[in-house]
Amino acid sequence: MTVFTHRTEDLPRHEVVEGVRILRPIGLKPAQLPGTTGLAIVLEFLTTLFLLPYAIFWMWRNEVDGVHATSHDLFWISKIISRFLRVPYITFVGYTPSLRAQNQPLIESLLERINFRFCMGETVYCRVPSTMDRVREMNDCDVHQIHGVVNSKNVIEAVENADVERIRARWCTNREDTLLVFVGRLSPKKNPSKALDVIKELPNEYKLVIVGDGPLSDQLQKEVVERGLGSRVFLEGELPHEETLQITLAADATLLTSTVEAYPTVAFEGLVMNNTIFAPPVGILPDIEHSRLVVTETEELPRSVVSDPLESRHVVDYDALEQFSIKVYTDQILSEFERLLR
Repeated sequence: MTVFTHRTEDLPRHEVVEGVRILRPIGLKPAQLPGTTGLAIVLEFLTTLFLLPYAIFWMWRNEVDGVHATSHDLFWISKIISRFLRVPYITFVGYTPSLRAQNQPLIESLLERINFRFCMGETVYCRVPSTMDRVREMNDCDVHQIHGVVNSKNVIEAVENADVERIRARWCTNREDTLLVFVGRLSPKKNPSKALDVIKELPNEYKLVIVGDGPLSDQLQKEVVERGLGSRVFLEGELPHEETLQITLAADATLLTSTVEAYPTVAFEGLVMNNTIFAPPVGILPDIEHSRLVVTETEELPRSVVSDPLESRHVVDYDALEQFSIKVYTDQILSEFERLLR
C-alpha cells in the first residue's frame, strides 16, 4: 500500500510505517493557518493540484489495483487518477461540513456539493446516516455505512501496562469518588467549558480529568480557578495516546460536550474501556445502540450522570473492541476492492 498526502513542516517527504509507504511531495499551507480560511483553502487546492501529476506519474510507473480516498481535498484528483488508470475507486466520507447545522461557510458548502456530485467513487462509505443521505441525493453511487475506528493493538498494549489504582489515586482521594474523563482538543467545537458546567452541578465526589490542549486551554484553566473547581477538575494537557487510553480505562465515565462531531473516536475508545459514555446527540452517536452510551441534550448531562448507574470494571470490553475495531473498516474496504476487481 502507498499513501499520498499533503506534507506538513515537521514530517518527511518519504517514509515507511509498518510496511506502508507514505509519500508527501509538497505542502504549501503553514501548520498555524486555520483550515477554514480562504487562504488555507486556496493553498490546499494548489497543493493538491501539484500532487496530481506527481501521483499519476508514480502510479503509471507502478502497478496499481485501486484507489481509496478519505480526504475532501483529495477526492477530485482520486477520481481523475482512477479514470486515467482504469482502476476501482472507493471513497470514505467521515467528517463533512454539512454536519454543522449552523455557520457553514459558503465556500465549504460549495466544495462539498462538487465533491458529492462529481468526485465520489463507485462505492462510498460513510459513518453518519445524514452524510449517506446527502451523497445519495447528488450521486447514484453505491453508498454504505461503515464502522471501525479503535486501534486494537494500541488498546491491548495500553491495558497491559496500566496500573488502574495508581492512576486513580492521582485525582481520587476516596474509593467512593467517581472519575470522569474528557478527551479532546480544547477548541470551540469540543465545547470544554460545558464540561465544567456539568461537573459544577454534580456532587463533590465527582472528579473530572481533562486531557487535551488547544486555543481554549488558558481560558479553561482560568475558569477552573474562578469557579472554585481546582480540587475537582484537573487539566493534564496533551498526553501520549497510550497514557490517554490508560486514564480512560481507570475512569468510570467518558464525557463529551461537543457541538459538532462525525464519529467521535473517544466515545468508542471509552466503550471499549468499559466506560459509560455521556454525550449530546452529535454525529453518529444517536444512531448507535449500546447499553453504556447515554445520548442526551447537553443541558441534561448532569442529571444523566447522577441518575445512571456506573458499573466500572476497569477492563477491556472485548465485544465492543470487536465491533468498533479499525479492523472492521479495513476488512470491509478490502472486501469491496476484491468485489470490484472480479
